[in-house]
Parts: sequence; structure tokens; C-alpha cells
Amino acid sequence: MRTISEIIKGFLGEAKEDFVGLWAIAPAVRRDLRLSSNAEVKARTLDVVRGLIDHGLWPGDFDYGKSKIHFWNEPDATACLTRIDREWDVAKGDPNLAESICWFYWKDK
Repeated sequence: MRTISEIIKGFLGEAKEDFVGLWAIAPAVRRDLRLSSNAEVKARTLDVVRGLIDHGLWPGDFDYGKSKIHFWNEPDATACLTRIDREWDVAKGDPNLAESICWFYWKDK
């Protein structure tokens, strides 16, 4: 079982090569922390997202046609977390590729 810090570190490494979707983070949290409750997966995923933002990744909407992210204009990490929390319907389970909510990448790259 990996810790939240280890999950964050893994996705930071992945982001050196590619965009990271929330749709990939949530199931990793579910699997690595051995969680079954959708609400708990959401809460712990938001902890991971906070760590990613604290390390320089920023959420946005992925433009498939241009293979780039249009970063959100939220003023800070708290606003980003609030938006993700609001858009994530726990009744539907984890975000998926079709309903990814957001993707992450280095804002200054």
C-alpha cells in the first residue's frame, strides 16, 4: 500500500513526460489506499490534488485537437479544489476519461 505522499510523487514523475488526468488519479488513490467508499476516494484524491498543485501542477481542460491544456483561471489552490469538489458527483464514482473534470500539467511550461 502506497501513501498519499508516494502517490503524489508518482504523478509528479508522470507529469514530467505527459499530462495527468484526474481520471487517472482517482482510481490510483482507490487502489493504492484500498478504499471502497466513493466519498473517501474523493476526499483522498483532493489531498493528492492539493499536493500536485503545491508542487507546481495546475488544473485545466484538455484540448484534444491541440493536445494542450487550457489552464483554469481560479485564483488559488483552494478555488481549484472547490471547483473539483463541486464538479465531482460521488454517486457516479470516480472521474473517467469521458468525464475527466480536469487534467494537470506544469503551468509554467
